[in-house]
Amino acid sequence: MPCNHKDACSDSRKLCDQLFEALNQKPIGVERKQGGHYCGLWAGRTFAYISHSKRTGHLNIWFLGSEDEAKEFEGLKVKPRSETAGT
Repeated sequence: MPCNHKDACSDSRKLCDQLFEALNQKPIGVERKQGGHYCGLWAGRTFAYISHSKRTGHLNIWFLGSEDEAKEFEGLKVKPRSETAGT
């Protein structure tokens, strides 16, 4: 069940923190905005949403952009996004 950063299990929070810290090693100025059921990663605009787990140490990450481009990165398990309505 997805939850916000504060309510996630410690392992899920730790993974989110580690991802954010790793991205901050790059000179693009990544910020993390915590709210609702997700964390948003932002660098001028939001580029990804992170869903945490309450019980297990894992994250689901939704990147905004092309699924085909994401598949070019080795090691990423890219699942097709479900169809959504609206903009």
